[in-house]
Amino acid sequence: MSSLTSSSNFFFPHLFLFVFIFASKATSARNLASVEDKAVNNYASAILIFGDSTVDPGNNNYINTPFRSNFPPYGKDFLNQTATGRFTNGRLANDFIANYVGLKDYVPPYLDPNLSIQELSTGVSFASAGSGFDPLTPTISNVISVSKQLEYLKEYKAKLEDRIGKEKMEDLIYNALFVVSADFEVVNSGCCGTGFLEASFLCNPRSSVCQDASKYVYWDSTHPTERTYNLLYQALRPAIDSIIKN
Repeated sequence: MSSLTSSSNFFFPHLFLFVFIFASKATSARNLASVEDKAVNNYASAILIFGDSTVDPGNNNYINTPFRSNFPPYGKDFLNQTATGRFTNGRLANDFIANYVGLKDYVPPYLDPNLSIQELSTGVSFASAGSGFDPLTPTISNVISVSKQLEYLKEYKAKLEDRIGKEKMEDLIYNALFVVSADFEVVNSGCCGTGFLEASFLCNPRSSVCQDASKYVYWDSTHPTERTYNLLYQALRPAIDSIIKN
């Protein structure tokens, strides 16, 4: 954590770190709060996300890497069954959090060239599937390292300053919710294919897919399903409330 902040000389007043640790068996069914629930007294101006495949909504679509998921059956339960580049069947925890704090329904990838100023100013994800805090990992897989993600943050700030002015940009950054994902995954059985080997291009349109992904912890061999991300979001809501209200 210290290396993340010190290396970029940024101060993150609303920094939120979540760690993925899943049990090897599917979570028992329970009633979930509606995703339409909204935080009360939310002061978050934007949501800015850094990390790996658990929080990448599609940045890898715009770089030369085999670590992509912009094809079926990914996105099976997303809006219009669109494979956006999210490594899951539907939404990520980022999307649930952004919706809850009242910013947007889906957090877009920063590298999408078609983002409007409204999309930029309410938050983006700089995350890249296959990345990590070890600098060697993204080099091998040709994805976006954490240090490069921080460079993109500087670029993001410059874009905002150009459009809304320095004072408003600094206020927006100061009041933004920063989310950093550390990804520790327990491989069990996923919905796609055999559930033991398939991920990224190995989980593809030719793969068999389970009928109901909500009964599974994992979508492919390593990435959680939308329902698991929703359960994670529900578990994190007290922490989110504490951060955005202070």
